[in-house]
Amino acid sequence: MEFLKAFAMFLSLVMCIFLFTYSYMEGIRMSNEEGKVRGGTFIFSIVMGLVFAFTANTLYFQ
Repeated sequence: MEFLKAFAMFLSLVMCIFLFTYSYMEGIRMSNEEGKVRGGTFIFSIVMGLVFAFTANTLYFQ
């Protein structure tokens, strides 16, 4: 069971870092566009990055 909790924490941490990096790159791409900008992917990536960060934090301090 300890291995499973450690693996879940590691996976949550990796997903958190990936999603924050992806949203950063998406923000840079959106800032270079002209006209109307669609930011659904940007908002979704940030929200899910926060969810995975909270999950990793919860698993780490259990």
